[in-house]
Amino acid sequence: MNQRHISIFRERFVNREDAYYRRWAYGDNYGYRAVYAPVTASLICAHLVGKITLALPAIDVNGLCKWCAWDSDTEDGNLEKIESTLLTLGWHSIREAHRPGRAGHLWLLFDFAVAARDVILFGRQISERTGIPRGTIEFFPKQASAEKLGGALRLPLSAHRKPGAGNCIGWFETVPKDVHSQLEWFSLQPLNPGKRISEIAQMPFKENHSLTRRSYHYQRNTGAISRVTFDLAISRINAKPGSNGWWSGHCPIISAHHNGDRNPSLGIKRAEDGGAIVKCWNDCLPKDIYDRLRRQK
Repeated sequence: MNQRHISIFRERFVNREDAYYRRWAYGDNYGYRAVYAPVTASLICAHLVGKITLALPAIDVNGLCKWCAWDSDTEDGNLEKIESTLLTLGWHSIREAHRPGRAGHLWLLFDFAVAARDVILFGRQISERTGIPRGTIEFFPKQASAEKLGGALRLPLSAHRKPGAGNCIGWFETVPKDVHSQLEWFSLQPLNPGKRISEIAQMPFKENHSLTRRSYHYQRNTGAISRVTFDLAISRINAKPGSNGWWSGHCPIISAHHNGDRNPSLGIKRAEDGGAIVKCWNDCLPKDIYDRLRRQK
């Protein structure tokens, strides 16, 4: 872990600099306590090394937010549907590995702070498009007003101190499970355009066909629309089954990885049409991955 990693992690997740929630647990009792104090780099570092567990408010004092997230406490497949819908529409989400009985958190990070009211409307649009009844999955932000500190979500890479959780760590999926690798991968993840959130929030749902066309244009530019089949992809890189429907293997674009991708950094998942959904922790473009998989023998 280095200061650059900590700074990027802090910059991406901290909406309010003056308050946070800290997890407490005594016996069978647990919860989060609001703390009205600065969110410092040392506080984030303590979270990342497992000394404390932080949850941060989803909005700032002006009703703006840098991220939105879906939180599922069940393994009913709905979080996977949200993830697939976002990918189809051209959004880059990041997923925490789930623990047994709980699907976990799915995050969308923005390139600038967006009005929470627009983000809430965007979340409803995604749920409707996915076909998931509202309220089935918890969505953050929950409020548009900053009158109260409001709902907060536990940060990734934290020790889950809830009784029965076994202090399991909220690792990002498809990435080696050590703090340095996780933060290095996180620092390379692209941010999503906040401007699109505001545009979509103003659309009636029936007009969202224009969003679909725009998203497929985006996918065409990245090569996602011409992906290879799932079976071909896992056979070409000898992928191994992982968690939550994802398989892991070595990225075929060896030159893009400083270590030659000795640690598997490519995640592959089967789409509904039998195609392969790919994610590389080093942020290799899907188009390049598909082209390389297609040429491999």
